[in-house]
Amino acid sequence: MAFKMKYATKAEVPAELQPHFVEKDGAWVADTEVGEHPSFIAVREKKDELLGEVKKVKAEREEARSAVDQVKTALGITDLAELPNALKGKASAGKEEVEKIVTERVAAFKAESEKQVKALTDQNNAAQAQLQVLLIDNAITAEATKAGIAPTAMQDVLLRGQRLFKVVEGKPVPMDGEKVIYGKDGVNPMPVSEWMGRLTTEAPHLFNPSQGGGAKPGEGGRQPVAGNVRSRADLKNDAEKAKFITDHGVDAYKALPATA
Repeated sequence: MAFKMKYATKAEVPAELQPHFVEKDGAWVADTEVGEHPSFIAVREKKDELLGEVKKVKAEREEARSAVDQVKTALGITDLAELPNALKGKASAGKEEVEKIVTERVAAFKAESEKQVKALTDQNNAAQAQLQVLLIDNAITAEATKAGIAPTAMQDVLLRGQRLFKVVEGKPVPMDGEKVIYGKDGVNPMPVSEWMGRLTTEAPHLFNPSQGGGAKPGEGGRQPVAGNVRSRADLKNDAEKAKFITDHGVDAYKALPATA
């Protein structure tokens, strides 16, 4: 699930988000940090609210369970199924009615409390899933913007990232099934920035073309494009390739020969 950070007109901005957008360069853009998008905040607050309700219902259920345990202790039984027999002889009048009332109330409370806990747990799980999508989308959006992603390719990149990353302890972690994909250091999970660097070389068509400053075929032979970069072989790793594309554009990268 992605949230647009820019709209052409104010009318296109959802009403609930308009207070968080400002007019800039003829368009309406979000006046907030990516990690504090209003929709992100709303989901996070709803998640906290649901967690509080779940804790409350669980506490009430524990209180009821304690009361039932006290009844079982007083009657010398270990299971409520023994209640009818235990009540026999305890009261000379209306004992059948007492049995019926106690059994019905305990069963009704148990069913209702379990129903409430399940409903709140389902809501919390849904909010948690939505929050995880937002965390991944926000991290990818930030890195994709730095790398010069083409506006029309943002949704494609977000879908790729959602298939690859899972949220573990509040951070996006790339996973291959149940296995963590490690970064170039071989120790830590591959960060979103490193994945974005790989993407610039694996799918350069997703990024903005060069706007000048790069090498062009037929101009100057093997003259360096930047520093000592004369060919793709001079870019030793994904990070260097990503930086080159960010600085000089995809067209300049494509124009580099394989070797000098």
